Amino acid sequence: MKKTLLMLVLVFAVIGMLSFAMAQQPEDNDTDGKANKSANETAKNMTYGQCVMAAAKVKNTCYADVKNASEACKADAENATDSKNASKDCINTYKQDKKQCKADFKSTKRTECGKIKHNIFQTIGYAFY
Repeated sequence: MKKTLLMLVLVFAVIGMLSFAMAQQPEDNDTDGKANKSANETAKNMTYGQCVMAAAKVKNTCYADVKNASEACKADAENATDSKNASKDCINTYKQDKKQCKADFKSTKRTECGKIKHNIFQTIGYAFY
C-alpha cells in the first residue's frame, strides 16, 4: 500500500514539474523568429503531394531558366567565328543543366518530402470531403 502511494505521489510530482517547466518557457518576441516559425510550421503541415508539387514548380522554373539561357547562348554562338563548336557547347551545357534540374528535383523529393510522415487520420478525414 505504501509503495503504490509513494509511486503515485512521485508520478504526480513529475507531471507537476513538467507542466510547470512547459508553462515557464520564454516567449519569442522578435518578429523574424515568428516569421521563421510560421514558415517552418507551413512546411511541416504540408502533405507529401503538396511538397512534391512545390518541388515540381521549382523544377519547372529551373527548366525555363535553362531554356532561356540556352537560347541566349545559341544567339551568341551564331555571332561567333566558330559557330559549330559554340553551338555544340551550348547544347552540351543545356543538357547538363537540365540533368542538374532533374537531379535537384529528385533529391528534394527524397529528402524534404521524404521527411513527411503519412497520417492515417488525415487520409480518413480526406475520404469524407
